[in-house]
Amino acid sequence: MLFHKKVAVNIWSRACGLMERFENIPEDVPDILASRKIALVKQANYTDLYTNPEASTVFELLESSTMRTGPTGFWPDGKPHFFIVHDQSDPESRIWEWKLQFERQNPANYASREKVRVRQRRCAIAPEDIDWGQFDLVVTIENAIPERITRQFPQTKWATFLEHHRMPQYLAYLRQPPHGYDFFFTQRYGPNPQNLWQGKHAIDISYGFKRAGDVMKLFPDVEKKPIVHVEDHQDLDLIRVKAADLGMDPSIFHTAQGSSCLGYLRSLSESMIYFAPNSYRPLGGLANVDAAAADCILVGNRRNLWNPCLIPPTMQTAQLIGGLKLVNRIFRDAKLKQKLLNEQKRLFKSFVTTRCSSCLSTSLHAS
Repeated sequence: MLFHKKVAVNIWSRACGLMERFENIPEDVPDILASRKIALVKQANYTDLYTNPEASTVFELLESSTMRTGPTGFWPDGKPHFFIVHDQSDPESRIWEWKLQFERQNPANYASREKVRVRQRRCAIAPEDIDWGQFDLVVTIENAIPERITRQFPQTKWATFLEHHRMPQYLAYLRQPPHGYDFFFTQRYGPNPQNLWQGKHAIDISYGFKRAGDVMKLFPDVEKKPIVHVEDHQDLDLIRVKAADLGMDPSIFHTAQGSSCLGYLRSLSESMIYFAPNSYRPLGGLANVDAAAADCILVGNRRNLWNPCLIPPTMQTAQLIGGLKLVNRIFRDAKLKQKLLNEQKRLFKSFVTTRCSSCLSTSLHAS
């Protein structure tokens, strides 16, 4: 099964690369998400992302995250609007029950998630008690706010995320948003074959949406060092051995696996390079958004990514030794390092930020 997935993602990535060549993103597109007041909402049953709805800063919000960094780019002024609401009995808001069958196959994982749910139910509030009309856009996780409530606020735009692409609702939402919603946020970024059949309501916005430099802003005391952050699905021990064979200092290669969300982001902020030459399974590319928002140069294998657009061809490597030589070259050549960083910032702005604003603008004019 893993072999077939690797073949599939390889073909998908090559198709993405072809589409990138013909993608024409206007440079003068207004940053729609920066000019809107946005709320993010999840039900108490959803165990990913943040657990502190009282957080007054993005830093505090990330401090409460159970795993991923999430779309902190929704709040460029640093003031989050995040809500945890009680579990809703409406059919469209009970998607989470489908996932329980898989959670229960791993008793330890299920028990851990149940602890998060119990904690979140203590601080959850009723969705009817919130004036959603104060927001321009409300983004929910898995239809956290049912249609009977969204319909009461027609001036507010409503969007929903699904946790992952394997969920049975995903393909249906690409064709039509769930009842009571205006948009479906696909979790993808950059041009991809899915664009050929998804509707205009389906907007390619990353689950970890950010802007360039967003992660660095969290740690004003941190300075870049000549170190390499190794992606979690790499063989760190092997990387260090091969680096030593090439005369490189193996201690500059490190990972933040097992650390907190903020510990992980801090590691990215102090690293110059994000390294992922050969993961043992295909990756979504979500971590690439975090790394690029931390001004890391991405060196990795595009052919292993469902969202490959942030790695330019010059940084493409599927071989460990070749990747290490490229890392060494970047550290030794300041002009090359700056050139690559500038190119990466251009790709980030085009494909992660500007492109979704362009898609949103098109969808809004069509509605």
